[in-house]
Amino acid sequence: MDEGAIIRLVIVCAGGRASEIASYLRDLQIAGQKIVVLGYVDDHRFDTTFEGAPILGGVGQLGELLDRHQDQQVHYLTAISDNRARADLVRRIDELGASNLKPWTLCHPTAIVGQSVEVGIGTCIAPSAVITAHATIGEHCMVNVMSSISHDTVLESFVNVNAGVSVGAHVTLGQGSFVGPGATVTNDIQVGEWSVIGAGAVATDDVPSHVTVAGAPARIVQRHGRGMRQSLLMFK
Repeated sequence: MDEGAIIRLVIVCAGGRASEIASYLRDLQIAGQKIVVLGYVDDHRFDTTFEGAPILGGVGQLGELLDRHQDQQVHYLTAISDNRARADLVRRIDELGASNLKPWTLCHPTAIVGQSVEVGIGTCIAPSAVITAHATIGEHCMVNVMSSISHDTVLESFVNVNAGVSVGAHVTLGQGSFVGPGATVTNDIQVGEWSVIGAGAVATDDVPSHVTVAGAPARIVQRHGRGMRQSLLMFK
């Protein structure tokens, strides 16, 4: 992509996470990136503006915006921490079949990302995050403030690594897994899909899919069905 190109961006959801992303975008603009926020899409907001930009309606109204910009590329970024809800939003947007709408990847100017790191579309890398070498970050992930991901680690799609998390080397975080604030995942650990590692937990053994673990060392405290939303109560 041409570094001088204008990024026309839609933020999907208008809540606390979106406010954080708005501040990241202002930092990127100050750093010289040409970003125009066209507005926010949220099925549950009925006011007219948010963080200085218009609320465009719900996902169903995105088509109207895209028609107005049919000769221009529009990008979007999701702003919701719940992994299953984020995956559902991406599915709904994909079903629009809009050729001029693509996910956008945000990397804050203060993040440190090694040259050998691969980052998927739709992912947000927050301020002071560190991703060292030969790591692979999937699509629509969140790598939050002051988190650290070591070498040869894989984050599959829709993973959320919260603030202050430390992820060791040769780790795999399965699709949709959620690592709570301040948690540690030690080297050579496999975390199954849609599992939750609680705030401050220390995962020293593999974590199966569809469970919540907590404590130091982390132990299973809850099992949840494949279709259930992850419980985030311990992180509020």
